[in-house]
This record gives sequence, C-alpha cells and structure tokens, in this order.
Amino acid sequence: WHVASRSECSAQCGLGYRTLDIYCAKYSRLDGKSEKCSKSCDGGTQRRRAICVSTRNDVLDDNKCTHQEKVVVQRCNEFSCPHWQSGDWSECLVTCGKGHKHRQVWCQFGEDRLSDRMCDPEVKPESMQTCQQPECAAWQAGPWGQCSVTCGQGYQLRAVKCVIGTYMSVVDDNVCNAATRPTDTQCSVTCGQGKATRQVVCVNYSDHMIDRSECDPDYIPETEQDCSMSPCPQRNPSTGFAYPFQNEDFRPRSDSPSRTHVLGGNQWRTGPWGACSSTCAGGSQRRVVVCQDENGYTASDCVERIKPDEQRACESGPCPQWAYGSWGECTKLCGGGMRTRLVVCQRANGDRFPDLSCEVLDKPPDREQCNTQACPQDAAWSTGPWS
Repeated sequence: WHVASRSECSAQCGLGYRTLDIYCAKYSRLDGKSEKCSKSCDGGTQRRRAICVSTRNDVLDDNKCTHQEKVVVQRCNEFSCPHWQSGDWSECLVTCGKGHKHRQVWCQFGEDRLSDRMCDPEVKPESMQTCQQPECAAWQAGPWGQCSVTCGQGYQLRAVKCVIGTYMSVVDDNVCNAATRPTDTQCSVTCGQGKATRQVVCVNYSDHMIDRSECDPDYIPETEQDCSMSPCPQRNPSTGFAYPFQNEDFRPRSDSPSRTHVLGGNQWRTGPWGACSSTCAGGSQRRVVVCQDENGYTASDCVERIKPDEQRACESGPCPQWAYGSWGECTKLCGGGMRTRLVVCQRANGDRFPDLSCEVLDKPPDREQCNTQACPQDAAWSTGPWS
C-alpha cells in the first residue's frame, strides 16, 4: 500500500481526522522502486519504457532490436478483489402481517474479512428485507344493540368475532389475543346478582350468517346465564348509613349455579410472546396470561399450578466481542510514524456485527504511533519527480 497524499487535519486543535489517498503498488526491494499498476485487483496493467541499446549501452534504432519482443505493457494484480458475502436470512421477525428479516453482509477477501469500505458500496447486497406472513387476526365488534329497558338498569348486546384477511373471514376465537377481546354485553346489574346475555346466530360452514331455521334448535347454545357483580351496599336500619359486605368473596346465591365461576369451565388463555429484550445473552420476553371462562369472560379461579409462563428466556447466542488483528508496518522508519490494525465486533464463530453491538468504550485502538526515535541528521533521500 502506497500513501500518495494526506489531506489537512479537520480540526486545528484536539481530535480531528484526515483522509489518505492510498493505492496498491508492486515494490521491488532490490532497487527500491515501485511499479504502479492500473488496478489494485482483478487484473490491471503496468507500463514501462524500452529503448534499443548495444552491449556498450549505446542507444540504437528500434529496428536493430526486432529479433527480440519489445515488452512495454504487462498484466498485474490478477488476484480477485474483495467482494461482498452474505449469510442466510433470519426468520421473519413477526408471526403475522408485514415484518422484516435480516442477514449478515460483510466484505470478504480470500479467507479474511475486511472493513466494509474495502468493498464497493454501490453493489452491497441488502441486509434487511420485508417479509409477509399470513394476515393477523383481530377482534371485530359490531355496534351496540338497543338497551333492554327504557329506564332503570338494562343491558346492550353486540357481536364480537375473531376475523382475518381482506374479506374478514371469521376464525376460531383462539387465533385472536384473548386478553384484548372486547366485551359483548354488560351484566344486567352493577352490583349483586344479575343476568348476562349473549347473541347466538346460525352460520354456515363458511361462517356466514344464515336463517335460524337452518340450525338444529335442540343444539342451540344458551343465550343467558347468571352473573355476579360486587356486593351491593346495604342500609343499616338504625343508622341509615350504607355499607358493603365485609366478606369480599361473598356472592349471592341463586337457584342455579353461576356458570361464570364453575371451575371446570375456566381455563388459562395466553397472548402472543412479545419481542426479546436483548439480541444476545440473557434476554427475556413476556406475554399476557388471563383466566377466562368458557364464554371468554374474565374469571379468577383457574388452577394456579398449571398457569402458563408469563415470561421466558430468549437466549439467542453469546454477545459479540471485540477482536483485532496484528499491527501493520509503520508508515515511517524514524521520526514518529503510524501503524494500524483491523478491529472488528464479532462472535467466536466469526459472524460480524456493527460496532454498536459491542461495548464502544472498550474498543481496542486500531492505530498507534510507532518508530518515535529521532531520524539521523547526516543522511537524507534525494527524490525525483512523481510518475
């Protein structure tokens, strides 16, 4: 590598930067000359002048040397240039809908990985790509119906369905996140014992609503059930003050047991796992876990020992660490030069990562001063003009 020129420093004091114009040259240690090649890789050409001379080094006409080929151009640096290499695409980062997937892209030269600036940025392959998973399912709630009474405490109904796709096809409720399900009724009372109702419709195999007469009336699901709200305040006859029941677990009895709180019908339902909190070593992800009865209403007496995990580890391999190569040659033999080395952020298996993936404050230096001893004063190079 030959440093042709250096720019001025970008700062007049403190830390600044300068750019170097560097080209690849073939160097002959015997006569101390550089042979400049038109390309640093993938095959360039180099030229030289040739004159016809006698054995006594007298200059002759070129036609005196026709018995020998006049070679003034030859190929050079015919090894391959550094090129972009890419790893396999990751899985799509979402389980439904539109997301992204990633892959590692690095600059490769033989067996070595180089800094990205050594490869042509114009032809760098994409490291991120959009990906389309099956459409996400979502809850669809219809408009609230009329109130069941014209005065006092009543209730309203609405249809709540789990739908998917452009045509809003109805799918099983388990496909949607149970924790975000909208309510389809309100209990008929705000306290004490009341009735909860739901809409039941007749649908065909394509989940489209059809006339009720098409469905078997013997198998119609219940449209009403008992519901228990918090105890109503009671008025003390002697003081006139209202007070709630002391026992918070109190539920007024009814002629038929409340199906909302039948243990056998309750079950744990889980939402989708959230994003991992770390891309390496020691990350975790969370999800919503709720207790619901067979109708999807919130319940509180599911079996605790079989409750699904709300958090789990999402280990995705060890974190990348700084790795560095050996120091290159010093730019000067004396008087203080600079030497450089390659410092990269990578895993033990060689996978490269952006510098920000490693601890930036711990990054080893990639350049340092060298040959700081003073140069001898009794000798100096006498140089000719640049080619």
